[in-house]
Amino acid sequence: MNNNYIKASSDYAFNYTEHLVKRRVDGKLILARIAIVLFAIALFFGVLFLIFGPVKIPQITVIAIVLIVFLSMKLWGLTSIEYEYLIVSGTMSMDKIIAGKKRRQMVEFKVPTAEKILPYKDARLDGIDVIYGVTSPYDEDAYCIIFQTEKGDKGALVFNATRKALEMLRYYNKNCVIADYVK
Repeated sequence: MNNNYIKASSDYAFNYTEHLVKRRVDGKLILARIAIVLFAIALFFGVLFLIFGPVKIPQITVIAIVLIVFLSMKLWGLTSIEYEYLIVSGTMSMDKIIAGKKRRQMVEFKVPTAEKILPYKDARLDGIDVIYGVTSPYDEDAYCIIFQTEKGDKGALVFNATRKALEMLRYYNKNCVIADYVK
């Protein structure tokens, strides 16, 4: 076996990590899902009224029911949110994935520009633009990175940290990582 290949792959493994978390279903998402179900039921009763009511338009039944089911499934998918964190060679980015299909980059910054990397429960974020990409801010692995944006303002990213992510953050910014413990 070629030792150069092993060294190169281990270097790459240390310079790269990604982590995907699914947003926990909280009160907002439950209300959104209830609204979707109520909306679908209201549309279904509207179709029944058009079929059996005084107007009687049975031709639209199949098309209307298919549209209601399709629209409900699309709206339900919008309540399925995941966050992907990626650290590559000193650059951290966070993408928001909606319905497992649509991906949008929320933030990207150089780790050495971070001013503070600390547990979210210890962070003071008054007057800072905060981006939440976390399953729940009350998780014990919820961390916050306060960094300089390209415009010169302060920004903050709240994310679920892994042990490897904290090791990489410490490697690229030795003075900022405050806590060591993560599951």
